[in-house]
Order: sequence, then C-alpha cells, then structure tokens
Amino acid sequence: MTDLLRGVPLFADSAEGELTHLADLAEEVSVEEGHHLVREGHRRDRFILVLEGTADVLVGDSRVRTLSSGDFLGEIAMVLGGRTTATVVATSQVRALSLPSSGFQRVLERSPGLRARVEHQAWERLSEPLTAPGPDLSAEPTEGAVQP
Repeated sequence: MTDLLRGVPLFADSAEGELTHLADLAEEVSVEEGHHLVREGHRRDRFILVLEGTADVLVGDSRVRTLSSGDFLGEIAMVLGGRTTATVVATSQVRALSLPSSGFQRVLERSPGLRARVEHQAWERLSEPLTAPGPDLSAEPTEGAVQP
C-alpha cells in the first residue's frame, strides 16, 4: 500500500514512516456508479484518494472537474475544519482509499512538508472558478455515500 501512496504526487516526497502510518489508517472502499462520495455542505471526516474509476465534482448544479485515479478529495474541509465545498458523484465504479481525518491530521502535525502540500492544494482548489464547461448535471444522482 505504501508504494501505491508514493505513486500519488501529493505523497511522493513523504517519508516511509509517514506512508506506513497513512497505509495503516486507510480503508479501501468501493462506490457504485451514480452514488455520492460526498455531498456539498455536509461535515466530512475523511480524506479520500481515488484508486480507480471516475467521479464528477459538482458545485451547485455545475460540474467543475472530473476526478480519476490519483485524485483526492476532502482536503478543503480538513484544512478549513468546515463543511464540504462540493458534491462528488461516481460516474463509474470507484475504488478508493478512505482515511479518517483525525489520523490524517496526526500525520500532518508530524510532517510539515506534507501539511504544506495539502494546504496548498486546498487553497489552490478554492481559488479555481466554480464553473467549468460541460453538461448540466442537475439530475439527482442515486442515493448513497462512502461508508468506511
């Protein structure tokens, strides 16, 4: 699992001990197409790393990006300590790693470099435009959510 994490740019420069700790915290989850990984405005206590599959990120009714292998979510709510800023819906079968924010935060406390990369990514995403070209995806997706 540490090799898998090291293959993700966010974790590429992490120490072996950090990766081992993250791997020990991680739980593999599967999300069916059409189900939610997270919902906009909800409290979220997980950092999710997509291993396989695709998912659309929606702000309101607008798709702002599509996530795929190596992409992650949950960093904004984790950094700001608030609610999620988007809804994420699986557009195919998704296999992901789910890490509880409490454990992930402990790793960040011991790793200033990783903390800086996570915070940078969160602020970068917050500064992106809230809309992107693409079809209107306002149809209500099937109920469901990542459950560790």
